[in-house]
Amino acid sequence: TLDRSSAASDVYKRQILARYLVENLYSFYVLYYNYLLLISGIILLNLPATFVKYLSEKKDTKYFEIFTNIFVFSSIFFSIIISIILMFIYQNVFNTKNMLIIPALILTSILMSFYSLYLSIYSANLEFNKLRNFYIIESILKLILVSTLSIFFLKYGIVIGLFLVYLISSLILIYFIKNIIKSLKISLRILKENLNEVKEIIKYNLSSYISSIFGSFFTTYILSTLALIDNKLSANFYNAFIIFSNILAIASLYSVTFPRIARWDKDELKKKIKYILILQLVIYTILGLITYFFGDFIITSLYSEKYKVSGELFRYFSLLFIISSFGIFQQVLWIKGFIKEYTLISIVSISISTVLSTYLINIYNIYGALLGIYFLNIFQSLLSYIFYYIKLK
Repeated sequence: TLDRSSAASDVYKRQILARYLVENLYSFYVLYYNYLLLISGIILLNLPATFVKYLSEKKDTKYFEIFTNIFVFSSIFFSIIISIILMFIYQNVFNTKNMLIIPALILTSILMSFYSLYLSIYSANLEFNKLRNFYIIESILKLILVSTLSIFFLKYGIVIGLFLVYLISSLILIYFIKNIIKSLKISLRILKENLNEVKEIIKYNLSSYISSIFGSFFTTYILSTLALIDNKLSANFYNAFIIFSNILAIASLYSVTFPRIARWDKDELKKKIKYILILQLVIYTILGLITYFFGDFIITSLYSEKYKVSGELFRYFSLLFIISSFGIFQQVLWIKGFIKEYTLISIVSISISTVLSTYLINIYNIYGALLGIYFLNIFQSLLSYIFYYIKLK
């Protein structure tokens, strides 16, 4: 889940890139950046969310070292596996014979993962102003470096630019958290000495990890399927989808309520969850109405007239805002330890939606992809509420 500051700056950044880059170059940026998100998600094992949960609940500094070691060893393991897989598919995926794109993709994903993990310290401590500043810095670096380097090196400028963005962002973050990380040790012995804690963390991570990877796969699958039909379809859908996702994140109460929900007992949660849901419904209903009546104007204003199809599509995301309000129940299930139910919801919803999306895209193209997103959110919302009612009501 994106922080609202990250989402707000991301909207502005993509607006500039979409206007500045030619369509084929912007399509490459969309594809490459989504693979970065997918690979960093695999490497991270969804550690940031678990990190916030543990720091909010337990407030024990030993978890800094445990999480760091899990991250280091998972990065090494998954980087090797993913590099081997990419050697066989990178030419078809990125339309290039230059193998240097593989180490660039892996290294950038590791830096992105590191940055995401340690930013979660500020979220756990409710230091949202600091979190916002880091996201703004990241977006400014993306605008400057990606835009500038793409002038001289085209698609390779995008690759180099994104690597430099997360290298510089990570170095800045290291400077500000140096007092926390300077005494951390990297060793398998640390994991062995804290084996019970590691098992508990991995159990939590596997549930959210599976959900996160399935979610990334679903988005990447839809974009790739559209790209096989026409690259412009993929870019147009991505513009509408990413604006929806960012607005959703900007207006979401989740980033603020997550560390608080982790602290609440069952009775306090039951008392306050309905107020969170009502407030979220009000906010998202207003946004849904604005999207329906002014969606095409919003997209063409941000991305220019060449993405008019994105604007027409964006209007039909309006009802998704309201449906997304009920996502709070799935989040609560994970935070409160109902990880089997959480995982089941994700696997069932995404599996069914992937099959339906394949069929719908072949018939309705870009609007079939939108229907797939609708089915996914409806399935997740219904199953989440059912399990919440059974387990916590």
